[in-house]
Amino acid sequence: MPNGPLCVALMPPRSHTTKGLNENWCRQQELSPAFAAVVCAFPLEIQNSVSCCAERTIRKKATATIASLVLPRRLYWLTPFWMPCGRRNRSIVSTGIGSVTRDLAIDKRFPDQDIMELRDELMIARTVYDHRHCGYESNRPISDMEEEGMKRVNAIESNREEARERQLSVFCERAKHEVEKMAKELERRDGATLDELERTLEAKKRESSALQADREDRICEYEHTVERIRTRKQTEESASVRLRQAMQQLEQGLSLRQSTIETKEQQLEMVQIDRAKGREAVMRERHSIEAVRRTVREERCRQRRQLIHQIKEMNTKFLEQVRPLAEERKKKREQAKAKEDVAERALAADIKMIEEYLPKLISVEDIPVNPG
Repeated sequence: MPNGPLCVALMPPRSHTTKGLNENWCRQQELSPAFAAVVCAFPLEIQNSVSCCAERTIRKKATATIASLVLPRRLYWLTPFWMPCGRRNRSIVSTGIGSVTRDLAIDKRFPDQDIMELRDELMIARTVYDHRHCGYESNRPISDMEEEGMKRVNAIESNREEARERQLSVFCERAKHEVEKMAKELERRDGATLDELERTLEAKKRESSALQADREDRICEYEHTVERIRTRKQTEESASVRLRQAMQQLEQGLSLRQSTIETKEQQLEMVQIDRAKGREAVMRERHSIEAVRRTVREERCRQRRQLIHQIKEMNTKFLEQVRPLAEERKKKREQAKAKEDVAERALAADIKMIEEYLPKLISVEDIPVNPG
């Protein structure tokens, strides 16, 4: 193919002809592959040899190299592709333009859209169709067409940057004049000059700084107060914890003492019960001992009475034995001998003494040792 032809890509996304879509290029140009589709109408084996030498976006319409069109729910990109071939292929270009006209279907547009958008699209398509690379019109030989295209693109970009800077400076100057005019209008309307406003602003700034300093001082004071309150609260909490622990210890000691007291009371009750039982046993034993003692006393009294009775009977027998001797001597009118007389008087004295002292020596009634 002599004189490499121009291919216009203007197709909707996800078309069946989107075989030459370069996702890396879309990512570099900050485009989404879902909304940008670059379609090449060449066959697949010829597409692999296509090289892109100009891939730049133009924000204004009617630009010959690249144009962007935003339609409802579609994004169309016009991108010229150049092939290192000789002549222009009319059939391929007509196929690309045909796809352009097919993509401009009315069924996907709203009825109230302006017809001027369609005219602009057709003008852009015609301009892209009629575009011819400057390298083919140059008289000097060009060895690297891609480098020449990049130089052209860089020159265009530098010119655009300079124009943008000039526009920005003009805009800044215009805005400066507008601001000065507006300031004069405000001074004339409000009666306050810019210096007075600046002085008022400075006073407000000083007042604001004073208020800010006062606010910072109050914040610092409040922080110190909060810190003191927090410290006091922590101290009170620690003191309350210590008091709670002390109360728990006291409660534990009190519970131990109560348990000890209850144990002692139970032991005391058992001792009292044992004492009552012992007292009852002692009383029973005492009663039994008293009964035994009473029996022994009665037995002793009986024996003592019997002994006294026997002594009295013996004394009576002695007297009865001595009385017949005295009567016999009276009958015989014999005088008693001195020894017999002394013996009789001694016997009588002994019997009398026995009768006097016998009740004292032998007591009939026993005196108890512990009469309680």
